[in-house]
Amino acid sequence: MANVTIRNWRGEQIIREAEMASTPLIAGKAAILADAMRAEVQEPYPPASAPGEFPHKRTGGLLANIVSGIVGPGHAMAGCDTPLALWLEFGTSRMEARPFIRPAVLNNRHQFSRVRMT
Repeated sequence: MANVTIRNWRGEQIIREAEMASTPLIAGKAAILADAMRAEVQEPYPPASAPGEFPHKRTGGLLANIVSGIVGPGHAMAGCDTPLALWLEFGTSRMEARPFIRPAVLNNRHQFSRVRMT
């Protein structure tokens, strides 16, 4: 039985190159998701949004904190960088939820092969 030696294995390099090539596409999809979140928070205040509805725009702070970007080769994120987003998404002891992130993900899930909510 002959021994087979593989020389110049470049599997890891090929994987890295594929991730780098797909990063702009993935970043574009994350931007689409961020735009979907922003679109859901456009209804002006007053009146306040009802529980279960998308939050209405008051100061624009929520909109200003919806971001997307590249977080590594082949990985991008979209989300909201303010505690207000968590309070609206899941509610508090004094306020029922007014989700806007989960609906945006669900309404655009056809754009993505994998989504991780953290």
